[in-house]
Amino acid sequence: MFEYALRLHQLLAMKDYDQCLPLLQEYRDYLERRLAKNPRDLDAGCQLADIYLELREPFEMSQEVLHRLVDEGGLDDHAMARVYTDLAYFDCEDLRTGVVSGADMDRGRAYLEKAVALSPDTPYSYSALGDLELGEGHDQRALVLLRAAARRGRQPVYWYNYAVSLTYNGQWKQAKAMLEKMERLGEGGRDIFYALAVCSHTLGDRGSALHYLAMSYAADPDPADDRANLYYACGEFARYVDAYDRVQWYPLASGLGPYFYCLKALGRLNDCADKFQEVMGQQADMIKACEQDTDPAWTDEDRQARLNDLRKERKDVESVYDRVVTEGVRPEAPLKCELTYVCYLADCVRHRDPEELRATL
Repeated sequence: MFEYALRLHQLLAMKDYDQCLPLLQEYRDYLERRLAKNPRDLDAGCQLADIYLELREPFEMSQEVLHRLVDEGGLDDHAMARVYTDLAYFDCEDLRTGVVSGADMDRGRAYLEKAVALSPDTPYSYSALGDLELGEGHDQRALVLLRAAARRGRQPVYWYNYAVSLTYNGQWKQAKAMLEKMERLGEGGRDIFYALAVCSHTLGDRGSALHYLAMSYAADPDPADDRANLYYACGEFARYVDAYDRVQWYPLASGLGPYFYCLKALGRLNDCADKFQEVMGQQADMIKACEQDTDPAWTDEDRQARLNDLRKERKDVESVYDRVVTEGVRPEAPLKCELTYVCYLADCVRHRDPEELRATL
């Protein structure tokens, strides 16, 4: 079984699904035969749930396999924690639509809480629960859980996420010290350097903030994220405008406010006015296209809701332009470190470390 999982892990890392497909199907057939012979085969059931996922089958197929394992009984605490963690994944992660109901999320949380209670040495269960808590604004609870994940997990990502949770709790010095230690150990990269930049800025060290931001962009020069907000916070307005101009952003008031402010601060009022007129034209076109859309998949209510959103956004852009250019208001631009997602499907052949799979299977 491990040989199948290891080979799939290697092939999936190459991101060639067509090459993986025959082996996924072969492994699925093998697991189904094993499970038919022994419905209590924990390894076969948990691996089959993941292989159905990789084969892009409905989540319900994976959930059914896992629920059958629970119904068969005879699982010890560690095994139950493994199944509960897998069940939580299928409740909380809708990879197709990105939309998860509140009931599913509550059920997934309950599964993770059971998993942590039954098997307190599983880092990805703590990590997933901490991620949920942080997303709901429970910063202190998240810190406790992500610290537990870091102390149990071998991967540096757990320590990075713990450092991020420290920033959410206002513990900037501790977060920076932890991130600096990771850097000394060779664990640099876009996110760690950016988090160091945000910590440095928050602690009043503008030079270090810009230094680490430059390192973050050197590691990943893609401007299509919020890192440029740190240029704005540091008064590097020309750099902010340059980063903004290199991306075809959807014209939202939240992003245009700082952009208008930077252009004004640079004495580029004509460019500011031109950008405003350009955005007004784009949004007028979007409103007109929505009004004329006859797609039968849209209900009248959906179309009206979309029109209301577009018209509100247009008014918001007009308002922010007036406040920045006429009143001289400096809009806020969020500076926030983000958690790095950690897959918590206990039997994931794509993401789980091969040595973890070896120990499990």
